[in-house]
Amino acid sequence: MPTVDGFEIIQDEKGQYIIATREDFTQSKEDFFAMKEKLIDGMKVLKNTCKEYTELQNPA
Repeated sequence: MPTVDGFEIIQDEKGQYIIATREDFTQSKEDFFAMKEKLIDGMKVLKNTCKEYTELQNPA
């Protein structure tokens, strides 16, 4: 798992969790859309650098 700037990565026995923020970004429209862009950018990095990355077409 690569280090992605601006994200916190936590490892546990079930896998890795990637945390974009621990702050509530839903109170402001500007904060919400800024976080949306941050998440999209982070997913692009993961998709291009992590062989284990997958996208579920039909999540359970």
